[in-house]
Amino acid sequence: MNARLRPWRAGPRLARWSLAVAVLLTLAAGSLLAPVAVAAEEDPACEDLVKDAIAQMVRERYQDALASVQRAFADSPRPSDCSAYCLQTKSCAYLSLGQTGKAAEALVQMLRDDPHAPYDPQRFPRSMNRFYRTVRDSVLASIEQAGTLDIRTVAVLDFEVHNWVGHRYEDYDVQALGAALQMIVTSDLVEATNLVVVDRTNMKDVLAELELAANPDLADAGNAIRLGRLLNAHAFVDGQISFIDQDLARIDIKVIHAATSRVLTRHYEGDFASGSELLKLQRGVLALVTEALNEFREDVQHTGAIEIEPAHFDQLAAANRDNDRKMETWLLAGEALEREDRDDLRGAIDRWEAVLAVDPDHELARTRVWALGVDLERQ
Repeated sequence: MNARLRPWRAGPRLARWSLAVAVLLTLAAGSLLAPVAVAAEEDPACEDLVKDAIAQMVRERYQDALASVQRAFADSPRPSDCSAYCLQTKSCAYLSLGQTGKAAEALVQMLRDDPHAPYDPQRFPRSMNRFYRTVRDSVLASIEQAGTLDIRTVAVLDFEVHNWVGHRYEDYDVQALGAALQMIVTSDLVEATNLVVVDRTNMKDVLAELELAANPDLADAGNAIRLGRLLNAHAFVDGQISFIDQDLARIDIKVIHAATSRVLTRHYEGDFASGSELLKLQRGVLALVTEALNEFREDVQHTGAIEIEPAHFDQLAAANRDNDRKMETWLLAGEALEREDRDDLRGAIDRWEAVLAVDPDHELARTRVWALGVDLERQ
């Protein structure tokens, strides 16, 4: 029988998780204060094994996922982005098997090596993301970093869509591009840089807690600093897309410094006519976002510039060379995210499955179908 993620609940279950985390933190307290180890160079074999582990979890073969993680560790034993993803995947597999102590232990090991290790929430169910935040907040509190603005962490908000020219793409609602662009920028930052991006669910929860709109006025210093501290984010990425004509659009990007509310603006004009043009637009937007973030970094000592990994877009280009339906996958993904925001999990799964019908190799869609299925069973 396949093991499923146990229901995530507040109250006694959360208390047991917090207790398990507290015990682990007590045991690891000395090492948590030790200097962070220098990351090893990434090993392609390790990355392939982590992808295999994720694929095994999608098929609910959690023991096989743990075996892949173990082999990946043999290839990348030193702290690195890949070893961090190994430990996250290991934690999710154990959580799926109901072994919360081991799940917490894996995350503590990761955070002991690097309190701000990259974490990609799109890979995992919401229950795992909330579990991760519980463990992370406990670790940061233990080393007095809770409520700080981490230079490596950013939050990406939905883009506004202005369609004054009545742009249409088949029968799709182009307003869904706002959520789609948030997803694309998030994925590119995670995959092509060493930045940590706040997960969408956490951001929505915090905005609701502060009684702020989905797109709050972050030029307001009070909003920016409160939200930055709660999300541990150094900067916010915001923006809008305006259609100039049926095939041309302008994307205006705002990058807001959480501590000062200083705003840097950039813009990009691009063609929406083909998949290759969309990829060029995607690359251009990421370049502008990282350029603005690097300007904020100039005043921070011992912090190097963000660099984009060229192989990321080479891989995207190879995967989409013959794909003339890229815009369709963007819009379907945007519709899926909008349904996730409304807690319409069945509707979101339907939209992600529609993405897979258009692009059977879409890894994020396949992962989201599994993750949302796990969340749906918890309801």
